[in-house]
Order: sequence, then structure tokens, then C-alpha cells
Amino acid sequence: MVEWLRGQGYQLRPEGSGNYRVVDLGGIIVHGNHYADFRGQGGGNALDCLTRELGMPFLQAVRALAGVSPAGAGSLPVLNGCRAPTCSRAVSYLTGERQVPEELVREVLEGNLLYEDPRGNCVFPCVDPHGQVRGAIIRGTGGHWAGRAPGSDAAYGWWWPADDPDASGVVVVESPIDALSIEALRPGTRANHHILALGGLQAMAVMQFLVGEKHVRRVILALDNDPPGRAAAIRFRELIAGRNDSYEVSAIWPTGETWNKDLTSRIC
Repeated sequence: MVEWLRGQGYQLRPEGSGNYRVVDLGGIIVHGNHYADFRGQGGGNALDCLTRELGMPFLQAVRALAGVSPAGAGSLPVLNGCRAPTCSRAVSYLTGERQVPEELVREVLEGNLLYEDPRGNCVFPCVDPHGQVRGAIIRGTGGHWAGRAPGSDAAYGWWWPADDPDASGVVVVESPIDALSIEALRPGTRANHHILALGGLQAMAVMQFLVGEKHVRRVILALDNDPPGRAAAIRFRELIAGRNDSYEVSAIWPTGETWNKDLTSRIC
């Protein structure tokens, strides 16, 4: 587990006798394939650490520790040249049905944060701090389908960087369309806040982002205003606080169910 954590970018400080303190996780000490949490007097094996402390889904944690990539990893066909010659359908969908201001759509297009696949779907690439594409969140334009591209690493969300490269805050939403919507509803959010879309409600994407962006200390949870979103906000607060008590965590909620529904309701 020590080498796995190092490979994921966590800082480990030797504590003697083969013990290492995970700097990014506060009171957690790892030794071999076990860990102890001296904040809550808990602990367990490596699998327990990934699922309890990092919020990683069970099967993903098993694969990670076994060194197995997600099914289809390495291919990501939708990311390897499978792009439509234009983005007209995606732009029309986002600015029309979703009512996202065209200037915001153009901004993410120009930043390589959006493109259209041959089926006319909106593809939002998910990158790591080094700019390497680790997956994508896809939104269909001809129906209600949404999900991740096959082979995507769920530890990485869709990251819309702040205008200020030294920004210390991040706004966490469920989908890229909600990210665009919250910037439309609250202009200037991205001046000093990154926006991270999870493509669902998996905590691992939040935790991995905080590992990569160590200067971020303010987390604003802006999830959907429904029972799963509110339950996830409680869970995320506990995970982030358990990782390091220096984080300031707060929550804001759309008036309706989602930020995009707030945006379309306002315009209509």
C-alpha cells in the first residue's frame, strides 16, 4: 500500500519501524498493507483504507491494489481521434435545450474541455494535473443518456480550472452541464474557484483532486438538491474532514433539483 499511495501522489513521512504517516490524510499511519487511523482509533487493511478513507468504490479499489486497469482502459475509443468534424450539434444542444450561454460553451471548446463525437454526443474529457486524459464524461444530445466513456478512470473528474492559477477554492458539482450552469448563474465563480464535475457522486474524484491541487483549502459542495445529493454532501464532508482538518467545507444548493434546471427555469 505504501508504494501505491506514493504512485498516486500522496506524501509519506517516515515514522520509524516501517511506519509512514500519510501527510495528506492527517492521522493515518500505514505499515505494509495495513493502516491505523489515530483520529478515530480505526484502521484495517489496504482495501479498507481505499474504500473508507478515500471513498473509492469496492471493485475499483480491488482493481487498483491488484494493478488492474478498469475494463477497456488504454483504449478509450471515444478519446482516440473519434471526433466529429464540427461541434455544431453539441453547441446547439448546450445553448438551446440546456440554455448555457454561448460564450461559456465556446470557452470550454477552445480550452479542449469539450468536443463532439461522431454520434453527436457531448464529450467532456477528464484530465489529471499533468494534462493527461484519464477518461471522459459523455452527455447524449438526442435523449437522456449520460455516463462515462468506457475505460475511464473514475478517480478523475471534469476539471474547469480557475482563472487564477493559485486559486485556493473548488466548487464540486455532479455534471459538466451543472458546472457550466453554475458559472452562468453566478458569473465570476471561476475567477478564484476551480469547478470539478464528478460525473456522478463518487467521492474518489474529489479526494484525488485535493491530492493533486495541494494549495486548495476551500471546498464548496454544490451537488444536486435531491436525497442522493444531500446524502453525498454529508459523506463528502466527513471524508474531507477526516483527510485533513485544515479544509474549509461548505455546501450550496440549487433552488430546484439541479443547477441547470435553475438556469433553464430562469431563462424560460
